[in-house]
Amino acid sequence: MKNPLRKRILREIFREKGKYTALFLFLVILVGFCSAVDVAAESMAHTYRQGLDQYRVEDGHFTLDKAADEVILQAVADQQADCYELYYKDKNPDPEHTIRIYKNREEVNLPCIMEGRLPESADEIALDRLYAENNKIQVGDIIPLEGKKLTVCGTVALSDYSTMYRNNNDMMFNASLFSVALMTPEGFESLDDSGLVYCYAWRFQEASADDAQERERCDDMLDAVIASILGMPQEEAEKQAEEVGTLVTFLHMLGGAEDSDYIEKSVEESIDHFVGSGRNEILDFVGRPDNNAIVFTIDDIVSDQVFTNFFLYILILILAFIYAVTTRNTIEQEASVIGTLRASGYTRAELLAHYLMPTMIVNTAGAIIGNILGYTALKYVVVGLYYHSYSLPRYTTVWSGKAFLSTTILPFSYITLKLVLKILMMNYNGWITAYIAPWVYAAVMGLGAASYGIVHILEMRRINRIPLAEALKDTE
Repeated sequence: MKNPLRKRILREIFREKGKYTALFLFLVILVGFCSAVDVAAESMAHTYRQGLDQYRVEDGHFTLDKAADEVILQAVADQQADCYELYYKDKNPDPEHTIRIYKNREEVNLPCIMEGRLPESADEIALDRLYAENNKIQVGDIIPLEGKKLTVCGTVALSDYSTMYRNNNDMMFNASLFSVALMTPEGFESLDDSGLVYCYAWRFQEASADDAQERERCDDMLDAVIASILGMPQEEAEKQAEEVGTLVTFLHMLGGAEDSDYIEKSVEESIDHFVGSGRNEILDFVGRPDNNAIVFTIDDIVSDQVFTNFFLYILILILAFIYAVTTRNTIEQEASVIGTLRASGYTRAELLAHYLMPTMIVNTAGAIIGNILGYTALKYVVVGLYYHSYSLPRYTTVWSGKAFLSTTILPFSYITLKLVLKILMMNYNGWITAYIAPWVYAAVMGLGAASYGIVHILEMRRINRIPLAEALKDTE
């Protein structure tokens, strides 16, 4: 036998269509946007992790005053790492713009071709995609450089320059005034050697377990390179470097502004005494965990995802209280009807299901449509925001179970939402990390399912307090 109460569900929704329409649209926008951010972030993070091996991203690099000799290269090899020559030339097509030109890469920091192809002749150049986009440069355009006319044969995304930092210690990056580019070896050699930098990248033969181990191995690499330049055991090099550092600090503490020339000269003499006249010098040394050009993008994406999830939990909590208030008002308005239905034999469970059904329908419809929008139209909006800020390789969309859980499961229980918020506040103090253990999601789902019915049953206790005779009298 069909339940006649089902006919009242749609009538209830249409009777208060203004309220339910507003809640529906709010949920669609909320779920759609947050789902899009989650899906885009998960997809790009997945692409980033895969790209570390796919594009053979360096574990670090160092630049020298002149080309490395066999002793330095052997020191790198002794650290169980492969070393690659990665010379570049910084060129200025105009006073404001800088293009960092590399030879075509085949072994490390491989490029992702976004449009066109890699250079094949000396008069061709492949520019960074974002720089070309910001300066309205198309494939096939001609750009002048050192009196030469170079044809833009393609646009690329270099795996070691997802963020356009010219120097690792720069405060800001600028993808409109700075670009990386690729040329053939012949094209690279045809440029004059002004701005030539002797850069070497390395990749460890065995991957590090985490960033902490990676940094430790990079520190060992730095010590080994310094020792090879000084021609002394590594322990002795570390000791002398510490002594020079102490001396430099002491000189700075003693001098004031008027002594700046004397201090600078003394520091230079100390370093020259330590390094030795005519020796090679390390101009820059950066490990991958500290390389902003590589890690800044993924750090920003992950932090945006965490903030969006936190924002989602707050808004769903507010939405849950709105649902609780509207449900309570409905129960109070329907007190006489509830009394009649109880007298007619309907159980508390049946009445509970009936009065929660409009909310459940609106929630389900909003979550489904929001997820569809999040995986389609809105996803491309979020992806576009990142691609207009960073030089990212191509990516493929991956299914995000976390997005489905946080945007579809959680809205059905405000007690669960309180628990999630409490977990966030207790576990994230200061900087918010991006990782939440998988068991937390399972626990949240289980507690949500159990608490959802309990909480609303407690709300329905108000029904039992209505005297049956009074309820029947009100209906007459």
